[in-house]
Amino acid sequence: MRFILYPVELVHANCELVFLPLFQDQVPLKGETGLFDWYLDGRISRLLREGKLKGTFGEAGLLHGAGKFRVEKVLVMGLGESWGLAKRAEPVSSLIVDAVSKLKVSHFAMAIPGRRLPHQDYEILAVQVIQGLADSSGHRQFPQRIEIYEPDRRFFQYLSTYFSGQVGNWGPDITYEACEATGPVSPAA
Repeated sequence: MRFILYPVELVHANCELVFLPLFQDQVPLKGETGLFDWYLDGRISRLLREGKLKGTFGEAGLLHGAGKFRVEKVLVMGLGESWGLAKRAEPVSSLIVDAVSKLKVSHFAMAIPGRRLPHQDYEILAVQVIQGLADSSGHRQFPQRIEIYEPDRRFFQYLSTYFSGQVGNWGPDITYEACEATGPVSPAA
C-alpha cells in the first residue's frame, strides 16, 4: 500500500475515485463536499433535498465526475453527525475500506473527514483514520494507492511527520511519499 500526501485541495485529484464525507448536521454543505457540490452544479445538494441522501452513517451515493474534474467517480458517504467524529474514527475507517473495496478501483483520493469542523480534534482523528486505512493493507480488494489531500500547511506538516515516523512500524508493504505543490492546478473545465 502506498500513501501519497498532497498539499492542495481535493478538487485537484487525478484518480478513479474521490471519497467525500457527508454529515447529517452540515447543511449547507461545507469543506470538500461543499466545493465538489459547487463544481457538480449542486448535484449533492439536490440529492439531499430529494431525500435520496441524508448523511446517516453508512449511507452512500456514487456520482460521475461529469467531466468537471480529473476524477471518474465521486463517492459521497454518510458519516452521521459531525460532533464526536474523532470518537467514531475506527468505524469511519472501516466504512471507507468497505465502500471503496466494493468499487474495485486501483487508487482513490480523500481528505481527512472533519478537517474544517471547528469542534474536532483533527490530529487525533487524522491519525486514527490513517491507521485504519493502513490496517486494511491485507484486504484483497482495497486499493493499494491512497492519495490524501491537505491544503493547510500546518496540518500537511503534521501528517507528513506522522507518516515519516509511522511507516517503519507498518512494515515493508506500506510506503509514504509527500508531494510538494508544483503550482496551482485547476479542476478540469
